Amino acid sequence: MTRRDECLQYEELMADLAAGTLSAGDEQKLRAHVEGCVACGRTLQEFREAGIAMAVSSAVEPPPALRDRLMRRLKKESGALVELNPGVMVAYVANLAWEGTAIPGIQRKLLSRDKESGRYTALVHMASGSRYPAHRHAGTEQLFMLSGTLTLAGKTVGRGDFCIAHAGSLHAEIRALDDSEFLVMASEYDEILASDWNG
Repeated sequence: MTRRDECLQYEELMADLAAGTLSAGDEQKLRAHVEGCVACGRTLQEFREAGIAMAVSSAVEPPPALRDRLMRRLKKESGALVELNPGVMVAYVANLAWEGTAIPGIQRKLLSRDKESGRYTALVHMASGSRYPAHRHAGTEQLFMLSGTLTLAGKTVGRGDFCIAHAGSLHAEIRALDDSEFLVMASEYDEILASDWNG
């Protein structure tokens, strides 16, 4: 972690301090950091000045440097997918919209996709009673159950269960016994076995 990244973390603590929501332990960490960091000392002073001004006035403009930093952070963090560093992404799943699929009762939130390999990771929701058709795996599929109950090849899987299917393997129809969510890593090139699918 660079010094700048560390300072950004402490700026978040400063905002919590100004809002009166900072824990005693975090306040101690913040004060220890500010003692050795001139830049964060200035930023904390700006937070204090803004807080005092807000207490005695109904409208106040924050210092331009503080306003710019906060606006940059809001723009950066308001999206569903945020690049922390080159090559490092975070998906704020609550900010992602559910996407419908071609199969009734099944929705997904695409978390990542490799265009070259066709590999993807998604959060999938299957409504109670929905079915995913039998298919042949183009690559290894990994499924981790978060909630609900599915039947796979006559076996029941539920929260905390894990299923792995290797490339070339056949997967029988999957049925949702109740509303279910799972994390899946799979290939978009899986072959749906239409002859086994009654729609």
